[in-house]
Amino acid sequence: GGRNDVDVAAAELRADVRATFAGIRTGLPDARIIVVSPTWDNAPAPARMTALTAIVKAEAKRVGATYLDIGEPMLGHFSMVTFDGVHPNDNGHAAIAAAVEKALA
Repeated sequence: GGRNDVDVAAAELRADVRATFAGIRTGLPDARIIVVSPTWDNAPAPARMTALTAIVKAEAKRVGATYLDIGEPMLGHFSMVTFDGVHPNDNGHAAIAAAVEKALA
């Protein structure tokens, strides 16, 4: 789940996330599944993103996945998004990667 899913109805989103995680668990029963919290851009995330994140976190827990809350590594950093103001650029991807590495440590 992520930014492109914020307008999906909560029940549909929960069902889709649950099915995705269950499929991964079924296909890879012994795998360590790591779920990274969804991120927004360099602006504060809207409430609907908070709701989406809660669903992803709950469904990760349901299948025994490790959930990494990496926060919003691009928040306030205009230099981390592309010209469209939405997608991470190389600096944004590096910030997300660093946040994941820190959460894994």
